[in-house]
Amino acid sequence: MYNFGLDLLPTPRIRTYRVDRAGRAHRLATVPMWDLPWNHDFALTATYMVFVLDPILPNIPKIALAADSFIDALEFKSAKATRFLLVPKRGGRARIVEHDALLHMHLTNAYDDGDDVVIELVRLDTAWENVRAMTGMVNLATPDAPQFPQSRLMQYRITKAGAVVERELSHRSGEFPQYDWRRSTLEHCYSYLAGAGGPAGLFNALVKIDHRTGDATSCDLGASSVGEPLFVPRVPDAAEDEGWLLALNHDLTENRSQLLVLDARDLGKGPLATAWLNHHIPWGFHGTFTRRLADPGRPVRL
Repeated sequence: MYNFGLDLLPTPRIRTYRVDRAGRAHRLATVPMWDLPWNHDFALTATYMVFVLDPILPNIPKIALAADSFIDALEFKSAKATRFLLVPKRGGRARIVEHDALLHMHLTNAYDDGDDVVIELVRLDTAWENVRAMTGMVNLATPDAPQFPQSRLMQYRITKAGAVVERELSHRSGEFPQYDWRRSTLEHCYSYLAGAGGPAGLFNALVKIDHRTGDATSCDLGASSVGEPLFVPRVPDAAEDEGWLLALNHDLTENRSQLLVLDARDLGKGPLATAWLNHHIPWGFHGTFTRRLADPGRPVRL
């Protein structure tokens, strides 16, 4: 398991570490950064921990005085650079490559391609103030609720020479990107997202992007607020996209949440099965999937 922490004081820095299969913690690179950004996510390749550090900087006096919420104490400095931080997973010196300022929350996958490192993310095409405003009003379907921002699924290739090559995978707006986890650290062909649209610009659709063609297919869920769609293969050696999508959806009409099961290859069919809860689960819950509860005797491959 790989993870990171942020130190604001006394010296701003990012700490990275690895926990091995025996539960022992190992320190990796510690990277001082005077302009230490807030960071939410990272990705893994076979070689690196990959961070995309946008210039979203904490206002230390606001945090120290607790005068605002944490997100209101963050400021986006568009004149500063986004930094791609590559931390070797087996130890060694970290590498930083700068790029024009980006704004994002979630990464998808990353992989090594020869000496290049490729990373994919959802880029937000909006002002930081709009992102900050929407976080507290995400489960409303009223006309005065904030619209979800326009976004694009993007790919960034970091070359050995330190260049950053940008490629748009899809212009379809969405967030919470997911993929077939068996393709982690490898190139993948399909990404699955919660799509924007419908009442008050909510994430009320599930979207699939074909990276090879840029085509987007989707399933509209009506007055809903849906989280990330998780891919589950039909069998362990199924082809990529041969399986189901699981998504936790807050139905705003019923004010209850439901677990949806869809055919990943044909989202247009709509949900194949729906499991209702008696209550709602607030937006912001990040899902995962394991076979162990459904089949406790099944051995888990590590």
